[in-house]
Amino acid sequence: MATLTTVYQTELIKSKNTFALWLVALGAAFVPSLMFLIYMNKWENFLPKPGENPWNQFFIANWQVVSFIFIPFFIVLLSALVIGIEHKSNSWKHLFTLPVSKLSVYTSKLSVILSLVLFCYLLFVLLLFMSGTLLGILRPKLAFLSHTPDVAALLKFAGKSFVATLGMVAIHFWLSIRLRNLIQSVGIGLVCIVTATILFQRWENAVYFPYTYTMYTLAGGKESLNSLSKHETYSLAYFVVVIGLGYVDFSRFYRG
Repeated sequence: MATLTTVYQTELIKSKNTFALWLVALGAAFVPSLMFLIYMNKWENFLPKPGENPWNQFFIANWQVVSFIFIPFFIVLLSALVIGIEHKSNSWKHLFTLPVSKLSVYTSKLSVILSLVLFCYLLFVLLLFMSGTLLGILRPKLAFLSHTPDVAALLKFAGKSFVATLGMVAIHFWLSIRLRNLIQSVGIGLVCIVTATILFQRWENAVYFPYTYTMYTLAGGKESLNSLSKHETYSLAYFVVVIGLGYVDFSRFYRG
């Protein structure tokens, strides 16, 4: 356990030398900032009806962009950046000369990616509240300060959305290890994201395609907050299977 913790900390330090941490920070801020500007300039279009909580619509507007566009692409690019450190410096063999098991290396890199994805979600939620509060100050007629946001529901939704990403994380973690060229793994991811958007709208069996899962979580709404949905269970299954098979492939491909 101590070795795994040490390797994990080392991987976090190495990630500071990439664009990964900036991607997390800028990515988490992008959508709230974009929606803030839209609400500021077109505030007349977002005036709530009497008794309506403006936070609900504000949350939905932000999550639509995040679920369909940002999070899938973020995971694709983040995985490529974190794993690309070793490909770029051709340091895989050097890693395996150290007194550290392949399992520790594999698990620590995966843990770093999961930690960064989770941190991005938490930062996004925080910035969401901050942008809504600032809108309430600058545009009082939007009534953000007159209502209380449903914090519990938002955190539950963020947690379910995170679970929905696990299948994608596993796939691109493995692809980024296997493909030395960052452009290849990112290109495959982009094709899958576009495909997912089309399938989600046109095919009833799109639930078996892991790139659609954040979209399904958004479509589930508040009714599905208290339990895992079918697609989120599938995401967990994809994660376990792909990560397990990926480690077998990793051990054979990088013999060290």
